[in-house]
Amino acid sequence: MTDDQAGLLDEKGMTRLGYYGSLLGSGRWLSAAGAVVSSRAVVEVWREGRGFRQELARLRPTRAPEEFETPPDSGTRVAFEPDPAYFGSGAAVTADLSALDLHGPYCTERGGPGYVVLRDHRDGGDPAESRRR
Repeated sequence: MTDDQAGLLDEKGMTRLGYYGSLLGSGRWLSAAGAVVSSRAVVEVWREGRGFRQELARLRPTRAPEEFETPPDSGTRVAFEPDPAYFGSGAAVTADLSALDLHGPYCTERGGPGYVVLRDHRDGGDPAESRRR
């Protein structure tokens, strides 16, 4: 899941931490809810050439945010691994991708790719990948 909300970085380019010291706060409550029921979630936030990545276990950070080399634009990417304790083994999340508003009123800048990428890692091999514009 990606979005173009880079607001977790303050005016000095440092991270603003949210729940339990994570990169997910109330502005990204939906991603935080997904992280709560995930055995592992990876959050990346970047803006103005500076980016931070953090791994979470059920929304709790496993370590402090670490800097990484960023794409040229700004945004946020979150990857989830559904927790088998909640969903059972081999679970997948379904979504109506046609309902996603990739270019809505809050997306006036076209810095992003304009599509959503879903990767299915359930079989343990190379992930199956699909893109939706």
